[in-house]
Amino acid sequence: MRGDRITILPDSLLIHILSFLPTKYAVKTCILSTRWKHIWASVPNLHFFFRGRHCSVFADFIDRVLFFHELPRIQRFSLECAGVDLNRLNTWVSVAVRRGVQELHIDVQYTSDCIILPPTLFTCTTLVVFKLRSLVQMEIPGLVRFPNLRVLRVSLQFPFGDMIQKLFCSCPVLEDFSIRGYIDNSQAMAFDISTVALKKLEIDFKDQGFEYSDNEFVINAPILEHLTLRDNYFALYQLKNLSSLFRADIDVGDGVGCIEIYGWKERANQVYELLKGISNVKYLTLGARTMGALDYADDNNLPLLFPNITHLKLRVSNSSSWKRLTYLLSCMPNLENLEVSTKKEFELHDHLNLAAEPNWIEPVPEQTPTCLLLHLKEIGLTGFTSKIYHLNLIKYLLENAKVLIKMDSQFSCGRRG
Repeated sequence: MRGDRITILPDSLLIHILSFLPTKYAVKTCILSTRWKHIWASVPNLHFFFRGRHCSVFADFIDRVLFFHELPRIQRFSLECAGVDLNRLNTWVSVAVRRGVQELHIDVQYTSDCIILPPTLFTCTTLVVFKLRSLVQMEIPGLVRFPNLRVLRVSLQFPFGDMIQKLFCSCPVLEDFSIRGYIDNSQAMAFDISTVALKKLEIDFKDQGFEYSDNEFVINAPILEHLTLRDNYFALYQLKNLSSLFRADIDVGDGVGCIEIYGWKERANQVYELLKGISNVKYLTLGARTMGALDYADDNNLPLLFPNITHLKLRVSNSSSWKRLTYLLSCMPNLENLEVSTKKEFELHDHLNLAAEPNWIEPVPEQTPTCLLLHLKEIGLTGFTSKIYHLNLIKYLLENAKVLIKMDSQFSCGRRG
């Protein structure tokens, strides 16, 4: 007689399996048999997810789980919900902190302007991973100290510069730092990221208007390997001592039309200075905003050189010129893989009626980039149409990529231009 294969497993393995499930499903296993009745209470990971009505019922469920949970230690506590009472949220977080939580994930949405988490959280010595996402502001206490925190990812509405700086400076061994949010550019923000421990950094700020920005970010991280910078308002970036940088994703600046209207040409020139600070990367992604800014930058900022790049991804707006494409290729003599994807025009262009037919290269350069002659083996094209400038680019690449092995093209519906 064949037995139940799950039932014969040891408790330790069953607990490990349940740790990957949302807590509400782990708790439901208690009805399977007498043996299963209390196994869920020994699961070290608690994951609560709720989107919908009857939030009080969901909150009562969390209260009961924490009351009956038997482990003195919680490895991971994850909460995703909207509208739960802030006092109860603080109670749950406090319980997790008292039980030595190592990973804390909070994704909460409120209609109020600000959330205040318990002060004990900000001096938690066991916390290794802290992820916070909320569409409101957050206040932090005077004392902040995370001696063992290695991963910090924060996404907030209007995060204040001093708050961000305080959080960062309170994490001496931080290796992975991500900060996202919408900001108010009417107040300048300075942020200094100088650290010998950081390996991965993401800064993604959007301004809801089109304010001129004096926000400045200084990044000095000698062992940083991955860098992502995104904005829509031309923040100032000073990159120092990034000798270990391996991969970068840059999408900074505003729509091309906005550069003309607001006179931000000098900010477009600063994009070249930003790229010079990451010239040793091997994998590079340039977003549509950055590509548009490069089109409007002065030629006297040239040249650049990326001797180590083997993989390049470009996201290009259909409404911007692509005249820097061949120049970028000439700066990357060892490029082996090229991916180009087009992006729908920024809504700003439609509003201002500035979108014009782009000209990807004019005139065609006399000297073929070295990477096309010697190294480029794979090309991927996404979002292309039958428009003339798309077809001309494909023709140019096919005619000049002498060692090309593979080209993938994904075409979208579009009229012939």
